[in-house]
Amino acid sequence: MKDGGRHLRVEVLGPLRAFADDQELSLGAPKQRAVFAALAMAAGTVVARGELIDRIWGEDVPMTAAGNLHTYISGLRRALSGLGLGDPLPLVSGSSGYRLQLGPEALDLNRAEQFAATARTARDSGDRHGAIAALDSALALWRNGRPLETLPGPFATEQRTRLADMRLRLLIDRTELMINAGDAGDAPSADLAAAADELAVHARAHPFDERLRSALMMALHRSGRTADALAQYQMLHRVLANELGIEPEASTQAVQMAILAQDTPRAPHSL
Repeated sequence: MKDGGRHLRVEVLGPLRAFADDQELSLGAPKQRAVFAALAMAAGTVVARGELIDRIWGEDVPMTAAGNLHTYISGLRRALSGLGLGDPLPLVSGSSGYRLQLGPEALDLNRAEQFAATARTARDSGDRHGAIAALDSALALWRNGRPLETLPGPFATEQRTRLADMRLRLLIDRTELMINAGDAGDAPSADLAAAADELAVHARAHPFDERLRSALMMALHRSGRTADALAQYQMLHRVLANELGIEPEASTQAVQMAILAQDTPRAPHSL
């Protein structure tokens, strides 16, 4: 936010960081940082004290939680004061809770969501290059380290999972767009090979995700690694049969059959 002073911006797509222009703020101890993250991700709305306590402590709430929360808010206000952010400070206390004011683009997550929306619009209008470029911009906002890494509490744990899944969905969207762009010769096989390598890491962590596995199979096939693509199908078939007692979905089977026939399967428009 800029209110006659400097901009406050916050990064959550990696370890939590906050800046007044280019000066990084010291956000304090882990639970105090977790409070700031919860407020930043609800920027512009009041978060009730009880809700903040639940987000930081979950079911294991100490008797001192309310007092500790007050201490953390005071610590955050001290960190924000004196940085030329304008008056009043962006961290506002009210009768029911607390609100952090941020500009609409001051949170990296908001920008990632905006780029994803731009990609959907570009895809729907037939602009594959524009869609891929927008997804590249979104994915570039994720930094080294897991989102909200080391922050305690159930809210941070939940958001780590959600943001990691969001990044994976964007990677799959990008790969599918590149696969379809390859029909016109617009996606270099080296790009698809790199996408396949990254998706292969995620496939090991998400063995039942058929959309992920299909995108991986198509990227491998399009980059000249057909045997690896078919091996991925066999791994998926085996894990689904052994763990869930089911067959791959018809759409996944269709990808395998197209690869066996040396066709060029297309990815669905699923962005």
